[in-house]
Amino acid sequence: MSMELMQNLILNAALLLAMSILLNLLSLHPKEKKKSYDVEVGIIIGIVGIFLMLNTVNLTPEVIFDTRSILVSTTGLLMGAIPTLIAVLIISLYRMMIGGAGAFTGVLVTAVTAGIGLVWRQLRLQRILQKNQLTWLEFYLFGWVTHLAMLACMVTLPRQMIFSVLQAISLPILLVYPIVTVLICLSTIRGLNTKQTEIDLKESDLRFRTMFEQAPIGIAFANVNGLLFVNRVFEMILGRTEAEITALRWQSYTHPDDLQSDLDQFHQLIAGQIHDYTMNKRFLKPDGSNVWVHMTVVSLIADPLQEKNYLCMIQDITEMMKAEVSLKESRENYKSLYLEYEKKQTVLLSLFDSIPDLIFYKDIEGRYLGCNQAFAKFTGKEESNIIGLTDYDLFDQKTAELFRTMDQAMMMQKGQRKNEEFVTYPDGRQVYLDTLKTLLFAPDGSLMGMIGVSRDITERKQKEEEILFLNYHDVLTGLYNRTFFDQELKRLDTAAQLPLSVIIADIDGLKLINDAFGHMEGDQLLIEIANILRTCCRPQDIIARTGGDEFSILLPKLDYDQAKMIYDQIKRTCEEYAARTDKTIYYTSISLGYATKTSENEAFEKVYNTAEEFMSRRKLLAHKSLHSAIISSIKTTMFEKSNETEEHAERLADLSKQLGRVLGLNEEDLVSLELASTLHDIGKISIDRNILTKPGRLTTEEMDEIKKHPAVGYRIAQTVPELSQIAEYILCHHERWDGFGYPQGLRGEEIPLLSRILAVVDSYDAMTQDRAYRKAMPKEAAIQEIAANAGTQFDPKVAGLFIEILLHDAVE
Repeated sequence: MSMELMQNLILNAALLLAMSILLNLLSLHPKEKKKSYDVEVGIIIGIVGIFLMLNTVNLTPEVIFDTRSILVSTTGLLMGAIPTLIAVLIISLYRMMIGGAGAFTGVLVTAVTAGIGLVWRQLRLQRILQKNQLTWLEFYLFGWVTHLAMLACMVTLPRQMIFSVLQAISLPILLVYPIVTVLICLSTIRGLNTKQTEIDLKESDLRFRTMFEQAPIGIAFANVNGLLFVNRVFEMILGRTEAEITALRWQSYTHPDDLQSDLDQFHQLIAGQIHDYTMNKRFLKPDGSNVWVHMTVVSLIADPLQEKNYLCMIQDITEMMKAEVSLKESRENYKSLYLEYEKKQTVLLSLFDSIPDLIFYKDIEGRYLGCNQAFAKFTGKEESNIIGLTDYDLFDQKTAELFRTMDQAMMMQKGQRKNEEFVTYPDGRQVYLDTLKTLLFAPDGSLMGMIGVSRDITERKQKEEEILFLNYHDVLTGLYNRTFFDQELKRLDTAAQLPLSVIIADIDGLKLINDAFGHMEGDQLLIEIANILRTCCRPQDIIARTGGDEFSILLPKLDYDQAKMIYDQIKRTCEEYAARTDKTIYYTSISLGYATKTSENEAFEKVYNTAEEFMSRRKLLAHKSLHSAIISSIKTTMFEKSNETEEHAERLADLSKQLGRVLGLNEEDLVSLELASTLHDIGKISIDRNILTKPGRLTTEEMDEIKKHPAVGYRIAQTVPELSQIAEYILCHHERWDGFGYPQGLRGEEIPLLSRILAVVDSYDAMTQDRAYRKAMPKEAAIQEIAANAGTQFDPKVAGLFIEILLHDAVE
């Protein structure tokens, strides 16, 4: 292969590329594709082929070599049969005129490569155009196959020339021609697509303008500054020209009594709070008269970053409004006008794709005559592909039969019909649709078909289901509530459900848990108990939370022994949960009772009372051990959560007892003092740990939280019989001798003696121990601080005796 040959081939290919681009720009102008157009294109391509043969690469005096094989093959692939055949005829005639030993081969190459293009068009073009990627690879393969066939045609040359020609052209043909084929195909397709888009846009604009001008109601397009353009009906309704309407602000010819309501809704529309609004209002005509219109304003652009445009649709309802004034005299006339208005409004809405509802209309045979874009998206097809189809063509068999049955029922009753349908979108999303269907009549009164409007009400249905769930379920635990339990009891209290058993469960000490650990802990306990009951019962059993800490379980077709098995399972599961180390609450303890109704004549109320009495007896037996367990949990929680330690409690108890003995307390008071010293800060379990361990100064709000702990501790102690006698000492341990303490502001001997002892000892221990917000101070400094505050913060007598004890210990 000579370099000169390669250069000539590339020049010829470049010439072909240039000619193809020029062809796209000049010859393939947008217009309807007719046979005359195909003939013109074929002649132009034939002339291009002749031009290529005028600039050939000569291998021998009788054999010429050019890129017309690319030209005719791509013409066959992209332009179709008529242009291709005309171009092949012109090119072949000219090649025969040139003559030479390669004339027959040249004509054969032209015909074979054009034929490959036509065959490839028939078999592959539509699939190629549908691809989003690798289109160039298909075109490359096409070019490669075409020019393999071209090389095969070289065997028709005189025998002495075949080898030399193939040796000279094979490599450049297979290297250059497929690439040029790809470039021409991509360029031509891009040009054709662009021009087809222009044609479609012009046709769409024409259809829109025709619909806009011929619509039976007034239509205007507007932005926030005013109306931009209106149709003829809009002008007629307002009695003004388009120039007058667009020059004035619509507020100026709106009736003053209707202006504020219109402005309020329009401002909501501008702000994006609503998508559209509808109202009846009055416009002022130039002659001073009023015209009533039914107006719908719709936002056309949902993107808040773009300038919003609005569609305004009006219908003259002046006559209808007059009829409304004289409703008593002419009720039937008003009804007729209103129905006529409703029909026109339905037709109006079906014309505009801006409405998000699904709008469609069919003939009496169920064939679709048209739809809006929302419905087309719903079916997954273009509107043009929907027209003429039936529901059986668009949907699955079950859905199609549902739609067709409802259509037939509506046509038989000859009126509007409203249905709720549960359907599946092509993407698999399932929705509820609220569909209104209306009969469509011809001007002569004959039935033409029907119009349908469907709205997605999935969110509304979900909210209805949520409301229904809340009506029959306990929000906290998810179990059934008392209302549902009572309803199910009426349903199940029949002979068919016997034996009917019931289990009553009551959480032990829920109030104490709420007071000691907070309502969040109490709620968690309720949730855990509910989960345990679910795991122990059958799917058909009715488990309900029938009171604050009470649960009831209905067990249909379950005898006494089987009910006891479930009773034992619940007890065992609670005990196993309490023994776990990964539990989310401190304990689970419930009292249970059960009973069984075996006779139809036996009153269920009596059976329920038997189970309740059984449960009450169990609760009394568990009462004492429960309180002991809760007190232990409270102490553990206090030491874990607050900055107090068990060692601090022990030091306080020891120092308090020493001071109590010096003050002459009896043994009963000393025991109370020791217990109060241990649990005086029990109320801190209700305070956020971050506040208790905060290293810096507390804020006013945080200090207020801290000051609540004596009252919380008092309430906890009051609920436990074993602690009730020290409740007042816990409440008053932060009162001051001078009356500036909290929570009650008691002064002097109004403060219980044991609380005054606690105040001195607790302050001393706090000063001599490290805290998150400061280091411990020396014992001597702490004694000086107590002495300095005797008579203000502390009882002077108690403070003095305590200092003597401390100094005596220091001397020893």
